[in-house]
Amino acid sequence: MLAAGGSADKTVFSGVGKSESELRAGLEAGVFCFNVESEEELERLASIAAGMGRTAPVSLRVNPE
Repeated sequence: MLAAGGSADKTVFSGVGKSESELRAGLEAGVFCFNVESEEELERLASIAAGMGRTAPVSLRVNPE
């Protein structure tokens, strides 16, 4: 997205199985929001963000079933 000229602050980072390096890159780039897929991912993202002295903006994906 960034390589194509997109703006990180207008980007929602989505997808299952995000790696630690992908989450860190999103935080460093300043993405608008992370779509969090699980409690584990939320905890991992929060830990990475705290280690960087940041707060991660998130939205939660909820499966009603």
